[in-house]
Amino acid sequence: IPFLVNTYRVTVRNTTVASATQSLNEQIELARGAAGSCAEFDAFLASSLTARSDGRGQPMYVTRSVLSAASCTTEPLRKIRIQVHEKNASGPVLAETVAIITVPAR
Repeated sequence: IPFLVNTYRVTVRNTTVASATQSLNEQIELARGAAGSCAEFDAFLASSLTARSDGRGQPMYVTRSVLSAASCTTEPLRKIRIQVHEKNASGPVLAETVAIITVPAR
């Protein structure tokens, strides 16, 4: 029985991490889609994020932060960190990535 319980826990964790990874990929695609202009990208970064849930209905929260100090009018490469947290926006990190997005200075 301990083996079955342990297998169940691993499966649950894998489902949660897979959902978090999918949320990261969605955010990267949204960032790329908003990279048409500096104003559009800044609006994307300023937009609010809604809570999500994994396959079991447990809450996950996505956070974004800009790592590059320069504005896209002076530097076309914007570096952003995207994290997916468990339970709340300051909860444990389930998945994280750093993406470099090219934003034209128009």
